[in-house]
Amino acid sequence: MPRQKAADLAATQRWVIEGVYGWLAEVAVPRATAFMWLDVPWDVYREGLLARGRRCGGTEADFAELLRWAEAYRDRQTPKSLKGHQSTTIRWNPLPLMICAFGVHPRSLKFSLVIDTDRM
Repeated sequence: MPRQKAADLAATQRWVIEGVYGWLAEVAVPRATAFMWLDVPWDVYREGLLARGRRCGGTEADFAELLRWAEAYRDRQTPKSLKGHQSTTIRWNPLPLMICAFGVHPRSLKFSLVIDTDRM
């Protein structure tokens, strides 16, 4: 059901979808005119994970494993890693607007917007 909902939203004239890679990107990116990827430092991710806490009946051990897995994001060499996501992003390069910020805190970002309207 969520995949169909995302596909329906992506088929509309104007939309913004926030989420992670995987099926969401597969559904939305073909209709996108812009893409923004913020890869913030681990301490910011960790803070968010700790604030969110355990979910869906997960145990403390499950949560500890999630933290270890998330912390290894930059070191793994899988599709669900920084390297894998960078590789996927390169395939989307034809988008007229791509903003990618790696290893910066979101509050420190300042954007200058340049849109190539010939590619839209």
